[in-house]
Amino acid sequence: MNYRIIPIFLVKSFERCIVTWTAAIVARDLNTATPGIDFIRQCSDPKADLHFEGNLLGLCTKGGEQIYILRDMRPGELAKTVAHEIRHCWQKKKPDGYRADRERDAWIYEREFWFKLGDPRDDMVIRALADACVQLRTVEEARLKVVREKLDWQEKLLKNLQQQKDSSGSQMLRLAESVAVMKADLREGEKVLADIL
Repeated sequence: MNYRIIPIFLVKSFERCIVTWTAAIVARDLNTATPGIDFIRQCSDPKADLHFEGNLLGLCTKGGEQIYILRDMRPGELAKTVAHEIRHCWQKKKPDGYRADRERDAWIYEREFWFKLGDPRDDMVIRALADACVQLRTVEEARLKVVREKLDWQEKLLKNLQQQKDSSGSQMLRLAESVAVMKADLREGEKVLADIL
């Protein structure tokens, strides 16, 4: 089958909400970055953007940095497909590779996600996702507050150590690395918050 990538402005707003919110919830749950997401549609054009044997609802790229989601699915199927594909992203980013049956694992995760969401009917998917995003936002804001406070403290300590002539270079290096990790965590957390607004 051939698939064409759809410009985002041609995708229904409720579909964009379902995909964005599901991606934010799942990425945080799996402790992975939210991948790039594009919508696709089937087409007969041999010069299509993607070619795949058989029908698909979603597709994760080799590196796990991008997913493609078929548009015009029912709300529940759309959310489950996003969860399934982001699980594939998570699998592909495992340092030693993920050796288990990938499809089975993604299918199981998709079902677990749906169960945690409350197994909503199609007409209640957006409400369930919105409620889950409110919970995620509350937890993430509290976590980021702690990270900001710790980062502020470590930056002051690092500045103090840099001003001292007898401080250990390795101690400053470890502290500088810790500050860099916390800044990256803060950026990722702020991205999660932006995604669920």
